[in-house]
Amino acid sequence: MFTESLPEEITPAVANLLTTLRLIKSASCNVNDALARPHLAALKEKVAALVCQYERFFPRSEVCRVSHIVLHVCDMVQRWNSVRNFWCFLTERSNISLRL
Repeated sequence: MFTESLPEEITPAVANLLTTLRLIKSASCNVNDALARPHLAALKEKVAALVCQYERFFPRSEVCRVSHIVLHVCDMVQRWNSVRNFWCFLTERSNISLRL
């Protein structure tokens, strides 16, 4: 989507952000899997490093809180498994019904 539309110096930062989001989307932490928590801990470290690289090279005016919130998604995966669970982010989904 951003091909040739962003300055070359921030293209690696955008690639880091997309890599981070893909990693988080594929993460899971099944209760019955003894290796799930160690793998998730390693993923959390990798996500933290990618977010740091993203924030280091992306313009400060464009870095938003979402890049910080991404750091906490691994904790949510540990608690509720995949980010695709419909109830994992209840506050975002229920916000629509509160506006009615």
